[in-house]
Amino acid sequence: MEEDRKHSRVRSPGYPMIDLKEAIVRAKMLWDKDKNNPIPREVAAEHLGYGSAGGYPGRVLAALKHFDLIYMREGDIILTDKAVNLAVHSPSDKVYIDIVKEIALKPSVYADLFNEYNGDLPSDSTLKVKLIKDYKFNAYKIERFITSFRSTIEFAGLTTQDKPAEEEKDEMQKQTQDVTVQAAPIIGAGKVSGIAIPSTATNVKHYPIPLSKGKTAVIAFEALPIGKKDIDAIKKWLELFSDSLTETEDS
Repeated sequence: MEEDRKHSRVRSPGYPMIDLKEAIVRAKMLWDKDKNNPIPREVAAEHLGYGSAGGYPGRVLAALKHFDLIYMREGDIILTDKAVNLAVHSPSDKVYIDIVKEIALKPSVYADLFNEYNGDLPSDSTLKVKLIKDYKFNAYKIERFITSFRSTIEFAGLTTQDKPAEEEKDEMQKQTQDVTVQAAPIIGAGKVSGIAIPSTATNVKHYPIPLSKGKTAVIAFEALPIGKKDIDAIKKWLELFSDSLTETEDS
């Protein structure tokens, strides 16, 4: 009976028990406490809010290692250069974004699964069958794995829905041009701080934004309130067109 129970247990392949976003937060906690200094394993667990380095805390540290955020040296934990860069750079910095994309697939099972589908991941049900049959996953561990895996891929911007920056910029520019053409007949319908504003409706809300050198930008909303995704879309538009909007050093 004991032998049967041993054979019935299925040990899943090694994988991070937390997603990449959380792993980066945990690595930043280590950086804030000890910077580049070697950290004894027990102390690292304390920095993360745990009483010991075994059990769950040990698996959290293992997750950081899976994502190439830490490595071991003579029993101590050392932050990798990637972890340090993520700790000191803003999430909007290119170096931060590039590192996130790079380490998202550091866990071998993540890379294998992602590459098998060329990034176009199937449904959770299909993934479950694949993980059990081909990757020998324990069925009880699958849902948590899929959640962390999808969260990591999305956080890193590796989903197939994420278009290349230039393609997205071209499409957004075309949409902007289309809106400009449609609004052209009524340019000057409103004014904010002496600036003529194109408007397609009488209830458009205009908000002036003071800029440097006495300049002013105006943002207009046809309807309020808007959602968080809309704010993200505005930010993305500004990021995509920042080069063409900003002055050169010679200006």
